[in-house]
Amino acid sequence: MREKKQICFLFLFISPFFIFGQKPRKNFESESLSQQSISDLNREFGKKKRYPQRYEMQVLLALSYYPELKNTSISFRIRERHTPLDTRSTWLGLLEPRKKRQYVITISDSSEPMLTPILFKNLPFSAQVGVIGHELGHVN
Repeated sequence: MREKKQICFLFLFISPFFIFGQKPRKNFESESLSQQSISDLNREFGKKKRYPQRYEMQVLLALSYYPELKNTSISFRIRERHTPLDTRSTWLGLLEPRKKRQYVITISDSSEPMLTPILFKNLPFSAQVGVIGHELGHVN
């Protein structure tokens, strides 16, 4: 009887993780964005932002979920790194108040062979938006 209760408890405790875990809340597709909506996003969220043109849609979509970062200076750069993405404040930014800090998000374009499948350029569009959103969560 005790074994049955343990199995029942484990089933009730673990099953929500399988039912609700790892489901995307929203699926982004690049084809669904018109040039007008990209311009609107850029006008609203693109101030004080520098990013590679090829990732414009992903960056602007991710920024739209962080309205508190509208006036924060953020630069996106592409470099060879061991980690796929990295977010840091600039060295001089460490001496400034939080509201005036400048941030750099580094996107790795090449890395160790083991990490090649998870490089930013190899991810689907929706995952790229999510990864940038994750990195923006490290700002401020």
